[in-house]
Amino acid sequence: RQIISQHPYAEQFISKPYVWTVDTANRTNVQEALRSILNTEVIPFTPQEFTCVGMLKRVWDYITRQNFCSKSVPTWPPESALRVLLGPLGQSCVSVCQHSSLLCEP
Repeated sequence: RQIISQHPYAEQFISKPYVWTVDTANRTNVQEALRSILNTEVIPFTPQEFTCVGMLKRVWDYITRQNFCSKSVPTWPPESALRVLLGPLGQSCVSVCQHSSLLCEP
């Protein structure tokens, strides 16, 4: 599988000017990105999912949907919500999911 980003979620849903994706093997690309970053005025911003409240919501979802005392363990998210996609050789998981209007959660 091809990795195209260190943090695909942040790249797709937060993006510039808060998240920059740069080909680190290309020195010119890195220098241009750094110049752009230095010349960009950024208003402080924390996405909801990275706040304490957002984290607590995720934890709440996990703990309220699990029963560790039951012998039959329901799965969450439900298996019916899961999708397995097989993409072309060399295509990243993220791009295969995006092509199907889905969010990649490998």
